[in-house]
Amino acid sequence: MIQASYYDVVQIVEPKRQVLRKFILQLEAARKRLAAAQESLDQQKARLAKLKRDVQVFETCKDNQLIRRALECKHPKSSFSALCVRALARMYCILV
Repeated sequence: MIQASYYDVVQIVEPKRQVLRKFILQLEAARKRLAAAQESLDQQKARLAKLKRDVQVFETCKDNQLIRRALECKHPKSSFSALCVRALARMYCILV
């Protein structure tokens, strides 16, 4: 059995430790960048959700305005369309 001295072991292990330290530092830097990117992504997701809610509210308001205009129309040919609009308004529980 060959016996290695402490010096021989250190010569083998120390370069590997240095490489490991280097990769640990790179990993920590990558984790910091990932955390920043995830935070930015969460902010953008929140912003997108707010914009989607705003669009939904806008579309609902726009639909309500269109229904009200159709019901206010007194043109004789629009009676069928007014009936359809009233039926849709009842379906969606929109008060007109």
